[in-house]
Order: sequence, then C-alpha cells, then structure tokens
Amino acid sequence: MSSTPDLDPADFRLGQGLIDGEHAELIHLINGLKNGVLPSGELLHQLQNYAQSHFEGEEELMLLSAYPDTEPHMAQHRKFRTYLVTVAEQIQQDQKQFPSDVQHYLEQWLLHHIQETDRLLVDFLLHEEWL
Repeated sequence: MSSTPDLDPADFRLGQGLIDGEHAELIHLINGLKNGVLPSGELLHQLQNYAQSHFEGEEELMLLSAYPDTEPHMAQHRKFRTYLVTVAEQIQQDQKQFPSDVQHYLEQWLLHHIQETDRLLVDFLLHEEWL
C-alpha cells in the first residue's frame, strides 16, 4: 500500500457531469492500483477497458464537433493505451507488484490530460453548444 494520498476526483472536475463521472472512474481505478485492492493485472485490465471506452466517447465527440485539436488529443490517447499495454505485459511476465514509477506516470498523465487537454476540449464543446 502506498503512503502517498489518493487522487481526489473533485480536483479534476471540468464542470461537465458525464465527462467528470468518467474521469472519476479512471481516478478510482488508478487509486485502486496504488492501494492494491485487486491484483494489479486485473485492475490494469479494467483500466485498459475503461480508458478505451472513455477515449472512444471523447474521440467521437471531437470528430462530430469538428474539434480543431482532434489529432493531437487522439495521439495522447494512443500513447496512453500503448503504455498500458506495455505495463500489462511487463506485469504479466514478471508477476511483480505494481511499480511505483508506473503509478507516478499514470497519475501525472491523468492530471495533465484532464486539467489541460480535456479542459480545452470541454471549453470548445461548451462554446460550440455540444454540451
């Protein structure tokens, strides 16, 4: 179990209920990895599936709304998905506990992605009256 505090979904709110709810679930899964509530391979698989579903929804909104930064935003999603696959393979091969450097990466990626990249998307969608 980690001595660092869990991420708080309230710190990541963008003011749009559906997206905030999905982000809260991603945060819950990342906190679960850190706290060892389930075997890391199982939780990582859940994170992969949930992230995929969340990203698909965001990407559909970007395409439908002609969001101007769709490609760089989607590139971040692809990079995150690739990272999760790599980590899952390493954990499966090594059968080790969830590495703290991976936890740090996940937390920092999510923090940056939500507070910067997703903030721009939500602001655009609100301005264009898609939300």
